[in-house]
Amino acid sequence: ANKKFGNTALYLDGASRVTSEVSADFSIGENHTVEAWIYPTALPPSGRYTRVMAFGPNGQPSGYYLFQIGSTGAIDCGMPRGGSVYVASPAGVISLNTWQHLALSVQSGVAKLFVNGVKVAENLAYSSLQNGTSVSAAIGQDPSGAYPCDYYFAGYIGGARVTKEVGRYNSVDRFVPPAAQFPA
Repeated sequence: ANKKFGNTALYLDGASRVTSEVSADFSIGENHTVEAWIYPTALPPSGRYTRVMAFGPNGQPSGYYLFQIGSTGAIDCGMPRGGSVYVASPAGVISLNTWQHLALSVQSGVAKLFVNGVKVAENLAYSSLQNGTSVSAAIGQDPSGAYPCDYYFAGYIGGARVTKEVGRYNSVDRFVPPAAQFPA
């Protein structure tokens, strides 16, 4: 099995996803860091997207997406409506068949998106997210199935971590990605 750290990684075959029950634990708040190692084996077709992770209110994990990958190898994060809750990279930052560390760090209205420890995008006016007690998560696809974000992620995901209340990498434009499994 392909893995970055530990004994295994989540394998998604491009036709399945993982979803959670509704929980206040997925209400990540305004200041946060979300990061994961990914090993994509395919990109979606032209003009389409796949969502690596999504959080959303009321059991609908399409409210806030993390690490949406487009057919051009660009990556973005934000709300489906775009605007001030949106940060996007240029094309070609995501490569196939190799492990890459992704991180979205948000602190005091500033969002930074990193690939392999290098800032690829920034939004200086990033507004807050939904909060509440009825939030769920999905890994591998946006369960709403809404076009054009309806493609399943194909590949491996390992070492995902959500840090609430702090933008772990907001003070830098470059960092060394973790070289070991995140502590439990």
